[in-house]
Amino acid sequence: MNKKMKCNQFRHPIASAVVFGLFVAGSVLVPVRRAEGQYIGMTVVGRDEGVDGGVTFHTHNQRVVENGQGIFLTHGLQDRPQIRLQRSTDGGRTFATVYSQDISANAPALETDEDDNLYLTFPDPENRRTRFLKFTPGNYASPAVNKSTSVAYSDGKFTSFYDKSRGRIYHGTQYGWFLAFDKSGNLVKSKQVFTNGAQYPHLFVDENGVIHYAHTTVTGPVTYDTIRYLKSTDGGGIWKKMDGTVVSTPVSCDPGDSNSTLINPPDEVGVLSTWLGNMHVKNGKVHFAYNAKNPENGRQVRQHYMRFDATTGVREIDSYTDWNNRWGGASLHIYAVCTFFFSDPDDPDSPLFAAGGMGSPTAFKDVSRLVAVVRCDNGSTWQE
Repeated sequence: MNKKMKCNQFRHPIASAVVFGLFVAGSVLVPVRRAEGQYIGMTVVGRDEGVDGGVTFHTHNQRVVENGQGIFLTHGLQDRPQIRLQRSTDGGRTFATVYSQDISANAPALETDEDDNLYLTFPDPENRRTRFLKFTPGNYASPAVNKSTSVAYSDGKFTSFYDKSRGRIYHGTQYGWFLAFDKSGNLVKSKQVFTNGAQYPHLFVDENGVIHYAHTTVTGPVTYDTIRYLKSTDGGGIWKKMDGTVVSTPVSCDPGDSNSTLINPPDEVGVLSTWLGNMHVKNGKVHFAYNAKNPENGRQVRQHYMRFDATTGVREIDSYTDWNNRWGGASLHIYAVCTFFFSDPDDPDSPLFAAGGMGSPTAFKDVSRLVAVVRCDNGSTWQE
């Protein structure tokens, strides 16, 4: 999907297959991000030795990028503690390991820039401080920068995003921290934005330089009880609710707190277990995909595609209430915990795609067909 794609130029961008999470028929399905920072497509990566479910953990962050030197992927191994950086120079048909490290850590979040540098960030398992590795085009086999922060901490849940306009690599952590690095790995900003109830972070920088930061939280009577959002228009100094209300940080993740934008409908809070699969921002709209489950038996009972106005904070669409719990086209739909969006960052009029499992309200897991749906009207309608 590297070519610009208009709304009359696509048909079934991916085939149907058996899927659990993002693992398709023994391979890893991964979204691809360009240096500009937005998802542009996806590739299916054949299973490497020791690779199995969980080695990319999870749709809340990015572990595949494309630049002028190829497509790059980070992942871990199930059979031994090791992280790997792999490269494809044939459009994703084959991958070769260019760097590995024996360490018991989740696969690093991965970003690239306009100079084809690679940036890997992840928590050190020894002290939970954030590691920063930079690889340059002349030598992807060895990091040109290898640093560790002295502040903030995280466990296995983290994400990153490259801000081209400011020349910064942002890193969001479990427990709500926001870190900003320059390209040399120097920590230039650190702030706890959400309190320790924040668990799965999502970051996105839009075309206007606004930083969007969302978290799945754990503070209430059920696991993963709320999904919360804040934004920053000044590079991470001041944080605001989606409607522009300035807040003091860190904001509480308690279910009743009103100092961040609550994505969930009120009737879910404290009742259903919700987990944010992916967040994407395009043309002044913030898109969210998440699934809600019964915490007692694990059954999926609600599928949410939501669209918010990025300026007013008004929820404009919710597939659960507006489309009778159905998100998709006439024959294919998405009903899954693990879901992601992707689009062409070079074309503001390009379609927005979403991919995920085609489950049902009676399913216990995302074991079903893999489907993709697309919208060409800012999310108002979707089709396969």
